[in-house]
Amino acid sequence: SSVCDGDSGGGLAFETNNLWYLRGIVSVGLGVSTVNGRSCDAHRYALYTEVLSHISWIQDVILKVERGERIRDCSKSR
Repeated sequence: SSVCDGDSGGGLAFETNNLWYLRGIVSVGLGVSTVNGRSCDAHRYALYTEVLSHISWIQDVILKVERGERIRDCSKSR
């Protein structure tokens, strides 16, 4: 299988000993351009964000949500 249009934000997961792990989040698929957009070519590269690199931030956001605290809108920091 491959990354296709609309897959951004989806997970790259794997299973070990009946436990599922999230390794990455789809950033972009580098498929072949066609007349109707991108094709889903399993031989093309896809770029993922490594979850482990952001685990502290993810845990902080989850904790704030559980406490009912307000979360800063990071889209306005650009």
